[in-house]
Amino acid sequence: MKRFLVAVSILGLVMATGLTLAGEKEKCSHATQDCLNKMVKNMKNKGLVGVDGEWDEEIGGMVIKSFIEGTQAEAAGVELGDVLIAVNGIPLADKEASYADAAQRTPGAHAKITVLRDGGKHSFKLALMGLNETQIAKYVGMHMVEHHAAVQLADAD
Repeated sequence: MKRFLVAVSILGLVMATGLTLAGEKEKCSHATQDCLNKMVKNMKNKGLVGVDGEWDEEIGGMVIKSFIEGTQAEAAGVELGDVLIAVNGIPLADKEASYADAAQRTPGAHAKITVLRDGGKHSFKLALMGLNETQIAKYVGMHMVEHHAAVQLADAD
């Protein structure tokens, strides 16, 4: 779950989709179809950094575990294991400001990301990308399973 949250946060730190911030299987506050429609609409035109990973509460950043296909992050020099701590100078730990900034990003725009690596800070300027239909389906599907179906199954027990 944390991996999904971080992916959406960054990917979309990016997307401001109204996703539930949860470490557990919390029910999404939207009806399933409304949630689906909102997520797809919001994801289609959001500019994304293009990394996925796991949140590190102690550091206040995301440990990068993979790159989203078609993004510039890897080619720009971002490495697996780097800890993403800021986008456009806004710390990821400041979720409210991060989401507000993310809501303004569009594919093709540029963003400056800051990562920690080997005790030092490194910055990269990236052109943001949008998600393709397959990628949108992946993240919407993960949210639906974790915040709609899983909660409904747990309620049925």
